[in-house]
Amino acid sequence: MECTRLAIFDFDDTMFKGDSIVPYLIFCYRQGLFGFGHLIASSLCGMAFVVKLIKSETVKSRSLSFIKNVNKQRLAEVSEQFVKERLLPNIFSESLKNLMAHRANNDHVLILSASPEVYLKYLKKYLPVYQVICSTVDDEGNIISNAKGKNKGILIRQYVKEQGLSVDWENSYAYGDSLSDSGVMALCGNPVKVNPKPSFRRTHTGWKTVYWT
Repeated sequence: MECTRLAIFDFDDTMFKGDSIVPYLIFCYRQGLFGFGHLIASSLCGMAFVVKLIKSETVKSRSLSFIKNVNKQRLAEVSEQFVKERLLPNIFSESLKNLMAHRANNDHVLILSASPEVYLKYLKKYLPVYQVICSTVDDEGNIISNAKGKNKGILIRQYVKEQGLSVDWENSYAYGDSLSDSGVMALCGNPVKVNPKPSFRRTHTGWKTVYWT
């Protein structure tokens, strides 16, 4: 069986500046999918997460709880519109250049992100990637599987198994900005730290580091 080289890209702060769920919530608010009260409550949850009072799954679930009250077709339209108008135009040019180079090299390009599938899944329609693997969400907005930290490695191995791929890990690439990405990056022979957070800069010092804007 022919071996497959993977090229795995984290999204937030690796391909796109910041946490994409924040502009998504603002976009949905401006589209009238929920009221100002929910926006404030989501912001308070975010602050609680920053000071480690609640887990990231809780923040995402509470922030996305509005989707249970939104028509599915309307939610899909707004979510795809958000990807087209807010995410795609603001992807780092260097990340897109590298992604395209991997595709030209016949690498199996993936996006692996902790951001929720409710909007991130639409990247697959506009970027030349084989799959977008991200946090799954139920109809109530609850996070089913949080694609963060150790779960990233589990999800990648699960994907590889389901696709029946024989992976050339030594010649594969993985791009990420935080320690949450390091497990998946360690699987690949070519890990690349992109705009690394301070805690990540201090570790895995032998890995290549780049800064994309």
